[in-house]
Amino acid sequence: MSKNETKVKEQNNPKPASPPGKLQLQCKAITVKSLMNMIATICEEPTLEATQELLKFRAMDTSHIACLDIEIPSKEFDSFSCTKDMKFTIKAESLQNILKRFSDKSVLSIAIDENDAMNISTQDGFVQSYTLHLLETAYSNTPLPKMDFNSKVEMKNSGLAKIIKDIDVISDHIDIDVGVDSIRFYGKSDVGHGSIELPKVSENIVSLEVKEPSKSTYNLDYLKSFMQCVYADALTLELSSKMPLRIETKLEDKGRIHFYLAPRIDK
Repeated sequence: MSKNETKVKEQNNPKPASPPGKLQLQCKAITVKSLMNMIATICEEPTLEATQELLKFRAMDTSHIACLDIEIPSKEFDSFSCTKDMKFTIKAESLQNILKRFSDKSVLSIAIDENDAMNISTQDGFVQSYTLHLLETAYSNTPLPKMDFNSKVEMKNSGLAKIIKDIDVISDHIDIDVGVDSIRFYGKSDVGHGSIELPKVSENIVSLEVKEPSKSTYNLDYLKSFMQCVYADALTLELSSKMPLRIETKLEDKGRIHFYLAPRIDK
C-alpha cells in the first residue's frame, strides 16, 4: 500500500480524541441549541458557570427589563465531568452558527480545555468537529428579585404561544389579569384592542392557584423572544399586581428555567 493510500484510509477512518479538559459533557444538539437560543435573547457574550453538580447561567439584559436564570443538573446530561468550578464566556452568535451545522438529533461532545477553547464534535457516520475560542470573562453576579407571588398559572406552552401571537397583532404590550376562576390576556393600541379569556377549567389551563387577584402589564417583544425558544410542553406563570412576571419551564425535558420580566408602569 502506498503512502497516499494510507493517508486516504486514515482520513476516511479518523480516530477522534476528546481532548482532556476542565469541562466535558455530552448531550443532544437540540439541547445546546435551545440553551443558546434562549441565552442569546438576553446577552451577546454570556458567561456560564460549571461545577461538579450543574451547569448554570444567570444574567439580565442591558435594559434591565428581563432576567434569565437557568440551572441544568449534571445528572441530566448524557455524561458530565467538571474537574473544578469554572466560569467561561462565549460569543453567542459564533456558537449558534456552529450549532446550526449539526442535526438536532446529533449527540455532541463538548469540552473546554486548558487552553481556554471550546471543542465541539460529533460522529454521525463521520467526524465533525470545531474549536471555538473563549472570551475574557468579566463576570458580575446578578441578584434575583425577591418576591411573593399571589397568582400561579400552569399552562400548555402551545396555548400561551398562540395567545401572545393573537395579542401581538394589536399591541406591543400585554395585560395579564388573573382572577379566582379565570385568566385574561388583553392588549390595546391606537389601532384598537383585543382580549382572550380562559376559564379555570379549560384545555390550556393545567392549574390555577390564586391567593388574591393579580394584574400587570408586560412588554410583548420580550415575551415573544423568550417563547420562541421554549419547547417544553408546559410552563408556569407567577405574578402579583404591578410586579415582575416569572415564567418557569424546562429546556426540552431538562433542568429549570426562570424567566423574569419587569412590569410596564404607565406614568
